[in-house]
Amino acid sequence: MFAIYAYFVGGYINNPMTNASADLAIAMVDDHSLQIDPYAGNTSDVAGRGGHIYSGFGPGLGFIFAPLYAALKPAFALLPADSLRRMDKRLYDGAVVLSPQIRDTGGRTIAVLLVIAGTLAVAIPLVIACSLCMPGMCRRYAPRLDDPGALAALTLFAFGSLGLAFATNFVHTSVAAWLIWIVVCSAASMGERPLSIARLAALGFALGLAAITDYPAVLFSAYAGAFVLWKCARTDRLKATGALTLGASIPLGSSLLYHFFAFGHALTNAYRFRLRATDQHVFDVSDIGSSLPNLAKLYIAFIGPVSGIVWYQPVVLLGVVVAARWLLKTREPERRAFWALALATMLTNLGIYCTYPVSTGPGCLPEFGIRYMAYSVPFAVVALAALWSEVGENARRARTALVALMILNTVPVWVFVFYGLPVYPERGYASLFARIGPGSYTLTKLHQGNILTSPLWGWAGFAAVVALFTMWRRAAQAFVSRGA
Repeated sequence: MFAIYAYFVGGYINNPMTNASADLAIAMVDDHSLQIDPYAGNTSDVAGRGGHIYSGFGPGLGFIFAPLYAALKPAFALLPADSLRRMDKRLYDGAVVLSPQIRDTGGRTIAVLLVIAGTLAVAIPLVIACSLCMPGMCRRYAPRLDDPGALAALTLFAFGSLGLAFATNFVHTSVAAWLIWIVVCSAASMGERPLSIARLAALGFALGLAAITDYPAVLFSAYAGAFVLWKCARTDRLKATGALTLGASIPLGSSLLYHFFAFGHALTNAYRFRLRATDQHVFDVSDIGSSLPNLAKLYIAFIGPVSGIVWYQPVVLLGVVVAARWLLKTREPERRAFWALALATMLTNLGIYCTYPVSTGPGCLPEFGIRYMAYSVPFAVVALAALWSEVGENARRARTALVALMILNTVPVWVFVFYGLPVYPERGYASLFARIGPGSYTLTKLHQGNILTSPLWGWAGFAAVVALFTMWRRAAQAFVSRGA
């Protein structure tokens, strides 16, 4: 899995979202500061206060980047300064074409290298961990699931959903979503033996880190935390609450301090101080009117050409229905608790997805805005596995329809992985396929730079991926069978 994901690593050149967090990490390590003034030209997702520039996101991803950058800094110091300056200039020339307002500041190349390192060291391992949990979770909450169904669920998450898209792209929303899912899986596997205080504290730390990485994750972390406590024996819940709180207090306390020193108030968020005025209405609870859904937002959320869930992750919509059905149908307390968590997570995620301002939300640009639904995807995959087990082997038409839905879910993900942003129907994918073949983000960039122009490069790389996938599938079949 790692080799396949690593081949498709993308989104690392002039990515304003990830650069904003990488710049924060570089500023903390190099300048011992929260201000990213020297690097602010790397990103347009910035906030400002008191004449200084700050990251426009929660600090969690910057905190994740910081130790990674500190570890890699000696290696970066070996890079020739002249080469770094030339590369910075080339990156600036490419960025200014898309965003003429950005400034020419340093650190672009280091940010690119840090984003690649973060993808390899954090994003990919997180998705692999989530994937390895998937067969066990599906069997636990769909007990009649057969081996082919468990393997299909594992394959769907790992190679046909946002799991693939954001193993290969390092984005704050998905990092928070995968951390929460790992906590849920850890709690689900809790048997009669209670978790140790240290492990509960570690789960609390993961939930707190998710909450400060993506602001909406506060809600999803709270849901997952409640599920962890429910799984504990009643006599242990007070102790478990203390352990979870202790673990969560480390990242949450760090975030409160960050917001206080950066923005003057511990309980504010970076969006209130965004330099783009339109961004300031995101997550603005003081202006409920602008945050309510309307027809335009619902169109963008469900059937919009660049963000509609119907086109980009339809498994989520079916997952909501299946989770609601299982919640009403099952009488077993643990399964009811899980399906309640799944339904609450998916409905909340859908609700937030429908409330983003039209000017800044998932449909404002063809930037694969479906990433905001990452919290729902693991739960939706388990829901589909439950449905697969329920229809039975004899219902061939129903299973064929489910396979067709999985394929539909897979197509936009692979388009994104093959060719990167932008993602929209009119981009001309037939022409891209003819010129590049089944490419990757890196091959697409090299083709655009007239460096590797033959489609044979794409086909050769894809042949290697197919070979690796074949080996992975054999290993996955053995893994699923052992877990039966």
